[in-house]
Amino acid sequence: MTAACRGVGWGAGGRDQRFQGRNHCHRGCNPGARAQKHIKDHPQDPQGFRELATAYESKGDNGNAITALQQYTSMKPKDAKSLNELAGLQMNQAADYLAQYRAAYQNRQLLTPSQSFLPKGTLGTALGTNQVEQVEAQRADATVQDLQQRTQLAYNGAVSQYQAVTTLTPTDSNT
Repeated sequence: MTAACRGVGWGAGGRDQRFQGRNHCHRGCNPGARAQKHIKDHPQDPQGFRELATAYESKGDNGNAITALQQYTSMKPKDAKSLNELAGLQMNQAADYLAQYRAAYQNRQLLTPSQSFLPKGTLGTALGTNQVEQVEAQRADATVQDLQQRTQLAYNGAVSQYQAVTTLTPTDSNT
């Protein structure tokens, strides 16, 4: 077990700078589980949420990292670095949702191929629509709408966090 897993950095002085942003765990060490236990034992200590966010980020789990960072920044609203990190994660999440949205939108267009060939007017009305295509299109529409909302929420969250960072550090051109 490494020093990071034994608890270096959980003392009163905060995390040891040598381990920040690095995953030093090897076999048998789960920093996420360690952070969750710390949160359970000390629910008002923001450091547990900070560590949990880092653990989720190291696993590529942006959704849970965002949730943990939101908890942390609600307890530490003036931590501009973490707010900036949260905004970056939200931008990444929004970009992922946007890619999924585009794919779902294209899929939606492909689900109704007969629409292009149906005649317009009275004949088209008499022929009606393909019921199988219609059901699949409705399902695809729901997916497209859900992804559109998720994308917008993620972008709105990022903008909100960036605004908070700008308010906290108005003269810092790096934020």
